[in-house]
Amino acid sequence: MQLGDKTMRGRSKADAKAAPVDDDAPAATGGVEDAIARQLKAMYDEALAQPIPKRLLKLLNRLDGDREES
Repeated sequence: MQLGDKTMRGRSKADAKAAPVDDDAPAATGGVEDAIARQLKAMYDEALAQPIPKRLLKLLNRLDGDREES
């Protein structure tokens, strides 16, 4: 097989014709999506449970004070 016979996905042109790829189809379905969603939710929940750093709170309070003066 020559280098020019490969498509972007590494398959030969003949393979691409035999098994078309639906680029609009979701990459994962059913149980995989649910598992990913659970893992992402757990990560985000953990991040939300973290305290806001004092330095950031001070900055937010300063910005709120500037807004009230305007």
